Amino acid sequence: MDVEGGESPPYTAGMDGESCSVAAPAPSGTDTITPAVSTSTTMAAIPKKKKSTKKKPPPPSMGALLPNPPAPVDKNALLFPQDSGDLILTSDWDSLKAAEPLTLELADYNPEGILKATSSNTLAIEFTTPGNSSRFCLSIAGDNKDKDMIFDHTLLHVNPRQFWKGGKMLLNDCQGYNTWGKAVTADLEMFPVVFGVKRAIMVIQVREEGFDLFLQGRENFGEGGGRESRMVKGYGDNLMHCFRFEHRARLPADGEKLWLQFLTRADDKKGESQNWKVHRMWWGKKELFADVHPDGSVPGVNLQQQLHPNKLFVSGLDKGDGSAGHMERQQAIMEREFQKYGNKQTGVMVSLRNGGTYALVTLADREMTDLALKEMRDKYERMARADMTQREILEAREVKDREEAELAANSW
Repeated sequence: MDVEGGESPPYTAGMDGESCSVAAPAPSGTDTITPAVSTSTTMAAIPKKKKSTKKKPPPPSMGALLPNPPAPVDKNALLFPQDSGDLILTSDWDSLKAAEPLTLELADYNPEGILKATSSNTLAIEFTTPGNSSRFCLSIAGDNKDKDMIFDHTLLHVNPRQFWKGGKMLLNDCQGYNTWGKAVTADLEMFPVVFGVKRAIMVIQVREEGFDLFLQGRENFGEGGGRESRMVKGYGDNLMHCFRFEHRARLPADGEKLWLQFLTRADDKKGESQNWKVHRMWWGKKELFADVHPDGSVPGVNLQQQLHPNKLFVSGLDKGDGSAGHMERQQAIMEREFQKYGNKQTGVMVSLRNGGTYALVTLADREMTDLALKEMRDKYERMARADMTQREILEAREVKDREEAELAANSW
């Protein structure tokens, strides 16, 4: 049987639809051996693979937070309903291009409803912050007698700073022009990534105890950190409780308003530009995501100063010319002076910060740190135990939990 090209295929279909074995032509000058016809079924020719017409999934968006709910769905059962009735921003606002801060009223505010979680209490923000952005911020405030200075009295100020002290998330309040309270801070690595992520999501809930802040995703450093207890159930395991900022001033009274503002520049002496783009915002009523009393793995919860057992904070150091050479000499001097209090294997670790104006000095243990505080006071007047970072607190808690679990297991 000839085919296009003058050659016979090794297999062809029989009359009955079965595949039959056909001899290939013998080379010239050789005997032709005709095999018996086989009635065994063989594979048909494999058709060419068609290109997939399946569309690529869209980038993470507001809907990424939500499970697939059965229809019909109450629009208030979703953070970001298709119905735009509760969307208070539907077009992009860019902090670098805007001439003025973006100020919006959070309408239908009811203080009694906030306390009972029966009225609008949840703000959801879809935004993009470039990977090279150093910071961005937003503020929530009540009415002020001076309408042009509403945000001089801020109930909540959220300010992630990517390059400040290794990356920090700051929450604070302001009770007058540049009269800031004590910031609640935590390392950015404790939270889902927000810088360099397209269409990240932040959720803020106003409740009786304070403001709860949530971010889409998981913390950066992997396991631990009380991760499971911080994930909001029912949102695809993809919404993390990151902060609880307790109220420091009363919420606006009945008849007063609640305001939201995004700044174009930082409200500080440096006046740094904010760099982020807000795509959409939703304001409405949601059930409270977090427990009334979440555990201490959430920054701002059970807030108390926890001092490091064997790390000193030494400030008031001579900055000198600020050169790398000066800092190296200063570090060598401090390592030599604190050497007797260090670990025999690892010695003393001195980390100079802020151009050499202060240092963190890690010593052997609590007893050696107590001794250094007593004996080195004349040399370094401004010296005290350093605060533990949030990550150090969590790691210490996990070690303690493991030790208690091992002790309980061995006691049986």
